[in-house]
Amino acid sequence: SDLFMAHAKARGWRYRHQRPGRSARGRVFDQADGDPGFLDTILVHRTRGFMIVELKTGDATLSKDQRAWADDLIAAGVEVHVW
Repeated sequence: SDLFMAHAKARGWRYRHQRPGRSARGRVFDQADGDPGFLDTILVHRTRGFMIVELKTGDATLSKDQRAWADDLIAAGVEVHVW
C-alpha cells in the first residue's frame, strides 16, 4: 500500500489511509468509531473527484461489513474500488 500511496500522491491525489494500531502487547486494534468495516482509503483529487478504496493483498474479497459499506456508498453515488 505504501507504493500505491506514493503513486497516488505523485499524481496529485490527497489520501487518508486507515491502518490498524498495535498495543504494547501486540494486540491489533482500530481507534475509529462507528459501524465496522469502513473501507481503508479515501482519495480526493481537485479535478478527478473523490473515491473510496479498499486495498487488499492476495484475496480481494470484502468482508460482510465492508460489502455493506461499499453497497451503501455506491448507492449514495460514491466511486468505490477494491484493489
